[in-house]
Amino acid sequence: MTRDNTTIDRRSLLKKTAAASVATGLAAGSATASDADELGRPAERGEAERLLGTHGSDLLTLLANEGVLDAGTITELATDRAASPQAPLRGESGAAFVESGANPARLVVVTEVTDGMLTVSVEPETGESYALLDDGESVTVFNPEVGVLGEDATTQTDHCTQYTCTTGDGSCYASSTVTYDGDRVATRASCCSYYKCTDP
Repeated sequence: MTRDNTTIDRRSLLKKTAAASVATGLAAGSATASDADELGRPAERGEAERLLGTHGSDLLTLLANEGVLDAGTITELATDRAASPQAPLRGESGAAFVESGANPARLVVVTEVTDGMLTVSVEPETGESYALLDDGESVTVFNPEVGVLGEDATTQTDHCTQYTCTTGDGSCYASSTVTYDGDRVATRASCCSYYKCTDP
């Protein structure tokens, strides 16, 4: 799979312009709703749908073209349920803002679809959007800039935090960077099973 550098440069410029107007509002809302010891906060339906509309249209089109969503509309996603920032770890449907510090803050919407659990993310500060489809055996990445990537094409690097996972074994929440050809194409929530929280 090759990239069209001209398209990426043009898209990046457009995304930066659109992101500038939203990033300030997200940061302000996050600062008041989230303490330093929190991963993020639940997302209200209106703000989730606004951010998906601003930053996720190309991603939704890709998901529809690949048969993951029927029509590629926001209404197919579980934006009507405000969820915990740890919802992706538990496979719970809903929308939340996640701010782990290692990667840009993002809106995450988890939705159960025919082929598994779909996690759609948009980053207001960068304008990036991507989705992860977990079918129970593997995870596929969907990114409008690079297309569809299987696990064998990507590399995942965990950034462990001091936020305790809900697994009960002392492991910590991780903001995992998923890369392809040296570039970050997604961020994934996971648990650092090999790293125990020292200050949960």
